[in-house]
Amino acid sequence: MSHFILSSCTLDPLKIVRTLGSLPFVEMVLIVTTIVVLFSLFLIVANHLLIEKNKYTTSKESSLANDINSGIVGLILAFIVVSMYETHQVAENSILKETSVLATIFNISQLLDNADQIQSAVKRYIEIVVQEEWPLMCSGDIDKIWNNPNVIIVDPHTKRVVGPFYKIFEQSHPQGIVQESFYYSVPRLLEKLTDARRERIEVANFHLPIQFWSVIILMTMILLWFVVYMNPWNGGHSLIPVMVVAIVISLCLALLISLHYPFLGPFAVSAEPYYSGVLNFSQSPDPKLKK
Repeated sequence: MSHFILSSCTLDPLKIVRTLGSLPFVEMVLIVTTIVVLFSLFLIVANHLLIEKNKYTTSKESSLANDINSGIVGLILAFIVVSMYETHQVAENSILKETSVLATIFNISQLLDNADQIQSAVKRYIEIVVQEEWPLMCSGDIDKIWNNPNVIIVDPHTKRVVGPFYKIFEQSHPQGIVQESFYYSVPRLLEKLTDARRERIEVANFHLPIQFWSVIILMTMILLWFVVYMNPWNGGHSLIPVMVVAIVISLCLALLISLHYPFLGPFAVSAEPYYSGVLNFSQSPDPKLKK
């Protein structure tokens, strides 16, 4: 399985991460752990075959040095994991902002004479986001989302309100002070909707650069080599410190992979808010999102 992943992704770290992130969590953890453990075993064999043990000696303090270096690398990976988790929170907040504006538009529409048209536009917007944009966010094809003429609300260049929402609100005929006050608040709401949508798309496209992954992989390889080289070998039980470090590092890498893309993987941001509250008039295409 790991050979298939590596060959199919042409050794591109980001493609490998996306492929691994799309797998079930347990399977992904097993694959990452297996790769790291096998690499550690390879280093152990290479160390004993290529380096004569009588040419150097390892002191008892070597294990302490291994622990310190492993701890440093673990802290670095843990910091990156926390940062990626915060990105997930930003993605969730952007969706809550977006659905909050949609709910407000839905509530305002009930005070206007073309409420059915506005509510249909809200429903259509949700369908486009979940059925069309969501798969693109998961696959990384973000460029296909930005200029969707069926969704764009405020033109980022001219700052003019455009799109289906605005055209439908233009056909409204508010009567009385209350309806007019709601009606004239619509442009500001549409601007907030655009900002929330833009934030969601930007977060979906956020990921660690390929250079970061190259450094992480290189750092992991160097750490494992150092642990193997400096480990005092006094029998089969000496293998335990190396395997513990390998497993801990692989688990950190697995968490990082699972959180790398906010809309992909076992911890992916859910689309459930688009079908909650006053927006539950829409039918979710995914049974998992239905309550």
